Amino acid sequence: MLYFSLVPGRAPSDITFSEVTATQFKVTWKTLPQRFHNGRLLGYRVYFRRSAYYLNPFNTSGVVTTSPNVTWVLITGLGPVQRYDVSVAAFTSKGEGPRPSRYYVTTEVPFFDSNNITASFNMRRLRSAIKADYLILGKSLHAAQVLYGWNLTVVNTTFSSILIRWANLTSLLNRKVGHYVVFLNRRNNSVAFHQVVNGDQLTTEIKGLTHLTNYTVEVVGIDTLRKPYKTPSEAIMTANRKSKYFK
Repeated sequence: MLYFSLVPGRAPSDITFSEVTATQFKVTWKTLPQRFHNGRLLGYRVYFRRSAYYLNPFNTSGVVTTSPNVTWVLITGLGPVQRYDVSVAAFTSKGEGPRPSRYYVTTEVPFFDSNNITASFNMRRLRSAIKADYLILGKSLHAAQVLYGWNLTVVNTTFSSILIRWANLTSLLNRKVGHYVVFLNRRNNSVAFHQVVNGDQLTTEIKGLTHLTNYTVEVVGIDTLRKPYKTPSEAIMTANRKSKYFK
């Protein structure tokens, strides 16, 4: 049987992240269906690059190639607390198919035995300023166990913001909670937003979101023993942006 080999007709789908640490993350995707191969599929290329929030991406980038029967890759040697955008493309002998929309993942904060903490910041413009909030924990936030019975509530949702409230964890633990960390994740499990708030604050509004987008939100509380506890996550969809031309 004769056929003309072309580039794949579609990008791989369902890109997810797991095994995220301070220096690595695992990327997984679904096998490209046969009908989109357009010839003999030779494999996949995973592109990743370090990027800044809401700014132009940095130049740091890389690509990893896999065989057609491998649908995951572990990317190592990364920097801690860095945001990376990732895309995956299939390829044949004629070239590479389209890439999906970029997916984002942020590496974790490393935890050391030292009592000294050093942070460095690179400013891109003159007269820039930065404010940094940090917490010293006994273990990673991602190791926090869900505390059932401690819940959060979505109070209000607009096309670009959500207002959430959570129960007082101090009352549940009978132990002082010093801080809460609010995480908002997109559907591909990448962190779109996080905020550190004082232990006396039980509500926050998250702004600057994309309309008609699925998110999950969860809150982590840290007690005086530096132990983290997590609420069950809540699924949220932002509202539709109303056009001024339609009513």
